Amino acid sequence: MKKLTLLLLLVSLTLQAKFYRATLNYGDGTEKNGYTDAPGFSDSTIKFRTSKDGDSEKIESELLSAITITFDDNTKTSYYYIYPAALSMKGAVKKEKIKKWLAAVYLGKTNFLYVTMTGNIANSFPGDYYYINVPGNDYALYFTTKHAGFTKVVGEQKLYKKLIAWHFKDICPALVEKSESGEFVTKDMTELIEFYKKTCE
Repeated sequence: MKKLTLLLLLVSLTLQAKFYRATLNYGDGTEKNGYTDAPGFSDSTIKFRTSKDGDSEKIESELLSAITITFDDNTKTSYYYIYPAALSMKGAVKKEKIKKWLAAVYLGKTNFLYVTMTGNIANSFPGDYYYINVPGNDYALYFTTKHAGFTKVVGEQKLYKKLIAWHFKDICPALVEKSESGEFVTKDMTELIEFYKKTCE
């Protein structure tokens, strides 16, 4: 009985630890402050509390546009409820039918968003999936994936060069120019975002 009580207590504490200070942004422009958990990629509802130890209510994700969470170390992360999308070979935007939650890496004239997929590399494709969003659009275009467990991918720099030319030709021609000239050689998303900030903002 004591072991069961201890287990229930630990589960309770774990659930409580998931709730952080947050601001919920609604699609109609209103805000609500309280506590919530970091949303999962496909979460259709959000658990929300007006106080950290209060009762939880469920809020439909469809009512929200974004959530900004302040974690225990005072770092903040914004999450956007948005349509993941991809460009067709003809350059047309193909949006998914259902919005998903994507976390922000960097917000500016272009927003860099991502989601971390977990799983076993033997039967899935775990890693960080990056998207780019132009503020005002209700979708974010898939850009690239940093697969878990891979330190280097053959042809990665050439691939990044093509992706930059494809995705940034309109939103940041200077980035495309510097990539094409070899002034900027891409190795990973962190370097790309930093170079974008210096070149395009």
